[in-house]
Amino acid sequence: LTAGGDLYTSVTLPNIMVGTVGGGTGLPSAKACLNILGLSGPGHSNALAEVCVAIVLAGELSIIGAFCSGDFAMAHHALSRGTAMKRSKGND
Repeated sequence: LTAGGDLYTSVTLPNIMVGTVGGGTGLPSAKACLNILGLSGPGHSNALAEVCVAIVLAGELSIIGAFCSGDFAMAHHALSRGTAMKRSKGND
């Protein structure tokens, strides 16, 4: 917590590589997503990286909340995590 009582969170992605031109950006789905975000074309890679980092941070906050509330373990138990792997090993 900060001195003002706010929760401070951060995430560090020291080597994130994203692009808004070339590569797969011409594929229909990638092009549509970049257009929706308004990040298609040259000069937008830093903004796209910021969007990616925001998504990662949101996921981290979500999983921390699930851990704290007990929902993470409950979901794994309810969905029988590992059961499918045990079944597939028996069928080999």
